[in-house]
Amino acid sequence: MLAGCGGSQPPIGAPGAMPQTSTIATHAQPGKSWMLAEAKGEDLLYIANFTDLLVLTYPQGKLVGTVKGFDPNASECVDAKGDVYVTDFNPPALFEYPHGGTKRIAKFLLKSVGAGACAFDPTTGNMAVSGNSSDVDIFKPGHSKPIIVNDPKMVYNEACTYDDKGNLFVDGLKTFKGEPRLAELPAGSHKFIGLSADVPQWDGEAWLQWSGDRLAIVSYKPHARKDHPDILQFAISGTHAKVASIVQLDEAALINHIFIYEDTLILSNWYGPGYGKKEVLFYGYPSGGAPTMTLTKDMTGPRGVVVSPAAK
Repeated sequence: MLAGCGGSQPPIGAPGAMPQTSTIATHAQPGKSWMLAEAKGEDLLYIANFTDLLVLTYPQGKLVGTVKGFDPNASECVDAKGDVYVTDFNPPALFEYPHGGTKRIAKFLLKSVGAGACAFDPTTGNMAVSGNSSDVDIFKPGHSKPIIVNDPKMVYNEACTYDDKGNLFVDGLKTFKGEPRLAELPAGSHKFIGLSADVPQWDGEAWLQWSGDRLAIVSYKPHARKDHPDILQFAISGTHAKVASIVQLDEAALINHIFIYEDTLILSNWYGPGYGKKEVLFYGYPSGGAPTMTLTKDMTGPRGVVVSPAAK
């Protein structure tokens, strides 16, 4: 069962299975969406690339499509059918696309939150969206109007993820001074509970994802590796989050989004200063270390990264 921005995923290819250099090529006129017919039968890597989506076969890395029409996009998630969801800033919305298709099949206008992260609940089919608010918009299957769930102790939320039991985790800030908050919306509940973390500092405005039995959160703190974030793997017990392990990521700088399989971590990466270098990096997970593969060609502003499997 896949879960975008969170949830447990099966492995799709071993680390390093994709080629070490990008094979992206140009196939269509500028400004027009396109998709090769073969894409529908392939496992696909979707890269939210600021104003478009780059669609590559996974793990081969062949460009098979480009989807246009974002202003701009922010992140992605994927449901159990392989449909891909993209958050968009203007207007704040969630767009749904079928696996291997260029035509939008649904548009969910956000009522309370900005266009940040999205997450698929494998137990109910619900879709949650967080970002720039103390609220989370939750869309039930077949409904275009969201249920708004507020966390009164969070002034600004960032990312969200569901575990395999339908519990929703959201991170953000308690105050605008930067104190982080990690909260959980238990399955079936409409009230957030706060989780205490056993680290003195960590980033509340960072991406997170449920993987296996751990909550993985990107963090630049409290580690001394300047401009090189790590992944903190939290074990959740009741209302406490304990760091079970730390995954170091060489060459990563400013991470926009992560997508984790049992043995692979994919992330969108911008370098500083000025963030002139933009790329998508692949790592063995949870081993971390040096990236096993890097994509750079045609990356104008990589943000979300997800894999959508072909129907079996």
